[in-house]
Amino acid sequence: MFLMGKIIAGLAFGLITPAYLTIISEIAPSRLRGPLVSCFTFFTVWTVTIQPFGIDILTIEIRSQPSWSALDLFAPKSKMFTHQHTT
Repeated sequence: MFLMGKIIAGLAFGLITPAYLTIISEIAPSRLRGPLVSCFTFFTVWTVTIQPFGIDILTIEIRSQPSWSALDLFAPKSKMFTHQHTT
């Protein structure tokens, strides 16, 4: 279920990004076009870069569930992790 949600959200974001950039570049005054488009791109990259670390830090106290970091979905679990969560 979680993976399907991630796929749907990714597709939605991929579809809205070009539309958003086009709308901003058409509607914004000429002096604001560059900064607005640049800010959107900057914050998109910032979010993708920082997200795994932010989720890990915010969920460090929850020991019953693994964090939902993007790295956790694809990285193999260590033997210590498996041992701690099977007992």
